[in-house]
Amino acid sequence: VQNGFVVANVFIVPLALGDTLVEDPAPVQARPELRVLSVGRLDKSERYKGFDELILATAQLRRENIPVTLRIAGTGDDSSRLAALAMKVGVTPYVHFLGGIPDDALQREYQTCDVFALPSAKEGFGIVFLEAMSYGKPCIGGRHGGTPEVIREGVDGYLVEFGNVERLAQKLKHLYEHLDQAGAMGRSSLARLRSEFTFSVMRRRWFAAFDSILRGSRNPCAASPVI
Repeated sequence: VQNGFVVANVFIVPLALGDTLVEDPAPVQARPELRVLSVGRLDKSERYKGFDELILATAQLRRENIPVTLRIAGTGDDSSRLAALAMKVGVTPYVHFLGGIPDDALQREYQTCDVFALPSAKEGFGIVFLEAMSYGKPCIGGRHGGTPEVIREGVDGYLVEFGNVERLAQKLKHLYEHLDQAGAMGRSSLARLRSEFTFSVMRRRWFAAFDSILRGSRNPCAASPVI
């Protein structure tokens, strides 16, 4: 017993996507550029999402002649400042603010991107990572909050410290220069989604938790840790 709770009766059941949403992604035609997608609210109160860092990393890579483009889906009261930042660092032609887009358009963005990135300082979990994983995309997230529970470093993508533009740029450059590894990470992310983050898995874990509590047995997940 810790803090009044019976540890054996504490279960972690992650959020999930519907099983029907998890299908083999359609192949994407190779392009001479690295298309990076990010999705989130562009609000002044949520500058921890890391959009500034993505814009600055894009500028750094462009200076190194790495053909990267950044596409940001979302709206908010910080949009104009972010657009001004892109202009200031000279990447307006390569940073596309998509605004609020319908689901079918967002799905096309996931399908046609090469990597999904949201280097946030404090995501609680990050459903957007699951959405990107459902299309077999490698992901880059912040090494903070709940993101490391979704992305396995070097397996499904990369984790970076918030504010570390140099590190973020390095990881994007690495994915551009090592397409085979990027593809392997994408396949790994899809496999992880199927095994850990679908509604059927969530349902099974919920029923296992209820059954364990009712029977007074040990945590059924103890032998196989649940993230």
